Amino acid sequence: MRLLIVDNEHADDTPQLLTAWARDRGLDVTRVEGHDWSAGPVVLDHAGFDAIVLTGSVESVTRALPWAEAEAAFLRRADAAGVPILGICFGGQLLAHAFGGTVRRMPTKEIGWVEVDSTDPDVPAGPWFAWHEDEFMPPPGAEVLARTDICVQAFRLGPHLGVQFHPEVSGPLARRWLDLGGHQYEELTGHDREELVAESFEREPAARKLAFELFDGWLRRAGQRVGN
Repeated sequence: MRLLIVDNEHADDTPQLLTAWARDRGLDVTRVEGHDWSAGPVVLDHAGFDAIVLTGSVESVTRALPWAEAEAAFLRRADAAGVPILGICFGGQLLAHAFGGTVRRMPTKEIGWVEVDSTDPDVPAGPWFAWHEDEFMPPPGAEVLARTDICVQAFRLGPHLGVQFHPEVSGPLARRWLDLGGHQYEELTGHDREELVAESFEREPAARKLAFELFDGWLRRAGQRVGN
């Protein structure tokens, strides 16, 4: 099975749970950057892939960036070809936007491990790692699957799944992000970033189990076989 991961930030080799899952399941993974940081949009092609994952970004769908609009058009082409899509954080927002949903700025950022209420066993209740200041309003015909007190956290649209949280976050990836932007967490919560790093390493074994369940459930619901 061939999986295309579209990185909406520079591809990061920090160990994380999405690539760990793909490796464990024996998937053939191709990673591409969704845009050229110096030139803008790139040509994305779904041909030959059985499933697609879109990652997060520090950018915002609300800015109507040319490369994001080009990526949204790519999602519509993949949908027309029946290729299931998983959108994570920014990727989930772009998935919503591509099919008629909306994205808006939240009153406050959501950063850290959050309790998520879910109505669907394929999207375990969590807790999950969150880091965002925008939120999606799911597109027409989508089914809302999970929420926090602050916002919608997951929706399903046909074979596609959009999540606002980050199921891919491992301890090392949390450390990487907090090294880059931990001041946001400290300003929001008043806690030291190292507390969140330590919590992320402590939660990783349970988070790995939940993440694998979510990734497996997405493909199983989409009619794709997972595993060797």
